Amino acid sequence: MSLAQALARLGKTLSRPFRPRMLESAPARTPKRFVFLSDQLPLTRKEYRIVAHVQKWTRTVIQRREAYLREQGLDSAVHFPKGIWQLEGGEGLYAGFRHICEGDHATVSCLRLYCQHFTGFRLASMEFAEGKPFPTPEEVRRLDGWLATIAATPNFAVERYRRIAEQLPPELRIDPPRAFGEIGWLVGNRIVSSDTCVYQERMAILHETGILRELKERQRVRGASGQPLRIVEIGGGYGGLAYHLKKYLPGVQYFIVDIPESLVFASIYLSVLFKNEKNVCLLFEDKPRSLQQRRPGFTFVPNFLFDKVAASDVKFDLALNTLSMSEMGSEQVRYYCEGIKKLLAPDGVFFEQNQDNQHLGKLDARTIITEHFPHKIELESKLSPGLMTQGRAHIWSNNPVDFSPASGARAA
Repeated sequence: MSLAQALARLGKTLSRPFRPRMLESAPARTPKRFVFLSDQLPLTRKEYRIVAHVQKWTRTVIQRREAYLREQGLDSAVHFPKGIWQLEGGEGLYAGFRHICEGDHATVSCLRLYCQHFTGFRLASMEFAEGKPFPTPEEVRRLDGWLATIAATPNFAVERYRRIAEQLPPELRIDPPRAFGEIGWLVGNRIVSSDTCVYQERMAILHETGILRELKERQRVRGASGQPLRIVEIGGGYGGLAYHLKKYLPGVQYFIVDIPESLVFASIYLSVLFKNEKNVCLLFEDKPRSLQQRRPGFTFVPNFLFDKVAASDVKFDLALNTLSMSEMGSEQVRYYCEGIKKLLAPDGVFFEQNQDNQHLGKLDARTIITEHFPHKIELESKLSPGLMTQGRAHIWSNNPVDFSPASGARAA
C-alpha cells in the first residue's frame, strides 16, 4: 500500500470508535486472567467530542489564569501551582498533562497509563513510579505483548486486594471500567492493580467509619424532596475515587477542585464515563448561584475559582482530600480548610488521608487542618490491618458527628 493510500484510509477511520489496532496483541492462548489494552471499550465519536471540549476548556482556563488572578487581586501563592506541582522544575510531572491535554484520540484512549504522578504507580510497567518516565508511544504499542508475559503471575496487589475485598459487601468491591487503558489481573470479573488496592483501601475505611452507610441513608431520605447529596473533593487525581463513590451513590452531586493541569484528567475520565449526567466545567463568567442546581453529576472547578463555590451557599455532606494537601504549600492548605469549613453542612464531615512529608522538607497537613476544625476522629482500619499504604486517615468536622463510626475508629 502506498503512503497516499495509507493516509486516505487513516482519514476514513478517525471518525469511527478507536480500537488500538497498532497494539501487539497478547497471544490467543493466554488465559483470560488479565485485562489488556486490546480489551478496552473504545471511545465513541460522541465521547471523543466530550474529550475535545474538555481539552479546549483546560487550555482556555490556563491561558486566562494569570490575568484573572491579577484582575481579581488573588494571591498567586495560593492559586498558582505550588509544592511538588510548581511550574518551575516540575517538568516531569507536567509531561503527563501534556500527553492528555494535547493528546490525540489514541493517546487519550490510554489516559490511565499517564496517571503515575497521581498514584505513584506506573501502570504501564506494573511498578512503583518514582524516577520512572511516562510511557513512550513505542512502549504503549508493544505493551500487550509484554503484559502477556506477566499475565499468569499476579503481583502483590492481587492478594492484598482479595484480603480487603472479601470482607466487604459486594457493592463496595470496586470495579474499575474497561476503558482508558485500565489494565490488570482479574479477580472475579474485577480489574486489579496496585491502584485498585489503594482505592479499595479507601472505600473500606469510609465503610468502617459509617460514612458510606450514613450517606446512603441520607440519599434515600432526600429522594422524594429532590435535595441532592453533595460531595466536594480537593485534588481529585484522575477521578478514581470519584468514580467509585459515584457508582455507590448514583444520585450524588460531586465537585472536584484542582489545578487545571491535573483537573483535565478527572474532567475527561468522569465526563466520558458518566456522559449522561449533568456535568459542568466551571467558567470564569459563571455566577456562584449557578452552582445551586439539583441534578446529579460532576462539577469541575479550577482551583482559583474555588471562591465561587464557597460563595454559592451550597452545603456539602462530605469533603475529601487524599494525599495532595501534604504536597501543597501551607498557604494553600489554610485556604482550602477555610473554604471546607464554610461549605460543610452542620452534619457534614471532612475525610482526609495524607502522609507526613516533613522528612522530605514539606509539611504534615494535619498540623494545619487541626487549627480549623474542633472535632477529629482518627481512623484505624480493622478490615485491612497492616495494609494501610497511604498515610493516616481522619474525619474532621465543625460539630460532633451524629453517626457512630464502626469499630476501628476513635475520637480524638
